[in-house]
Amino acid sequence: MLILKKRNLSLKQKIFLFLILMSLPFLILAIIFTLLHLNPWKIYSGILQNSLGDFYSFSEVLVKSTPLILTGLSVLIAAKAGLWNIGAEGQLIMGGTCSAICALTVVKYIPIYMHLPIVILAGFIGGLIWAYIPIFLKIKWEISEIISSLLLNYVALIFMEHLYFGPLRDPLGFGFPGTAILPVSTWLPRFFQTRISLNLFIGLGLCFLGYLFFQKIPLGYKIKVCGLNPNAATYAHFPQKKLLLIAFLISGGIAGLAGMGEVLGLHRRLQQGLSIGYGYDGILIAFLAQKNPLLVPILSVLLSIIKVGAEGIQTNLHIPASFTLILEGFMLLSFLGALTLSNYKLKWIKKNE
Repeated sequence: MLILKKRNLSLKQKIFLFLILMSLPFLILAIIFTLLHLNPWKIYSGILQNSLGDFYSFSEVLVKSTPLILTGLSVLIAAKAGLWNIGAEGQLIMGGTCSAICALTVVKYIPIYMHLPIVILAGFIGGLIWAYIPIFLKIKWEISEIISSLLLNYVALIFMEHLYFGPLRDPLGFGFPGTAILPVSTWLPRFFQTRISLNLFIGLGLCFLGYLFFQKIPLGYKIKVCGLNPNAATYAHFPQKKLLLIAFLISGGIAGLAGMGEVLGLHRRLQQGLSIGYGYDGILIAFLAQKNPLLVPILSVLLSIIKVGAEGIQTNLHIPASFTLILEGFMLLSFLGALTLSNYKLKWIKKNE
């Protein structure tokens, strides 16, 4: 029988173990590609060329990483409080939807200099409201936030589709499922003649503020204690329900900003393509970051390099789109293995021992 036995490794040994195990997914896929008569070196070099080959390609990596930074930070903040926000995808959708509704209706009644701040705030509030439902059920009736937030993703998706297929559909869109182009005054600024929008810098700023929040601010410290040791929080008379509510609402609002950025900075209308799994990728990023907000942007860029590079080789080398999902799954399993083996070792014992 195999058991796990505690062990202590030096920092150098842990780094070496992580590097070895995190390279395994690429090695395994290389073997699979070879068996399929494909050149793995050509595939991997194609990924790097398509994502880092020139400035425009790298700018697309940053465009792809922008929503990942925000959804990763969103899930991480909830995890700091001991909660799992599986509903970041739905909150992203509602953030984008609320921003679009606000841009199409509300801004015509307010001064132009308030247009952009109001639609950004609408995105945050949209995600926050959608996050309130599962955390209310959690606090009131102990209903798992994992299940309720996950199920609300599908409700948000159906609601969004109803709007751009129905009441908000562009009458001049020749049947295209989407709203009219949003007013120019509500667009997020773009930089460097690329599709990089202001939302990238919002995400980076929020990651830095998130780090300071949990390290320097008493409220962040209390939330962290609630996640690490609820019994200690009870002993210290922390208002746990209130702290969990605050953490989850902030988490939902940040996911809403990811949707806002996609609508106002990228598509500039509400249409199909908003929900493509950024919320679920955020779960992977938050887990790999090990609750450190400063690692979220780095991991988001690395994952985006794979995603953008893989999109380019799908046509050239006839690689299926599921390749990136397989690689992400292998990476997660390898990280779990590295995390376990850095603290424990496998030992075989007989049943009678």
